[in-house]
Amino acid sequence: MYLAVCLSTSVALGLAVWGWWGQYTEAGQRHYDEMAGMIPLAAWYVGLLLLAVSALWWIWILFFRQIPE
Repeated sequence: MYLAVCLSTSVALGLAVWGWWGQYTEAGQRHYDEMAGMIPLAAWYVGLLLLAVSALWWIWILFFRQIPE
């Protein structure tokens, strides 16, 4: 379970950072112009959604589950 949530968080961060770069930086806008700009836009929103799911998953693991010491 911990591997899955770590992997989910890593993928979410990667998508969100790549989507932010493609949408909001000059270099990203040059690389993904016109219709190709939908790819980083979709990655940005999917990354943010997956970050929210991962955050809820982390909260559930840390607060509502007994963690063995």
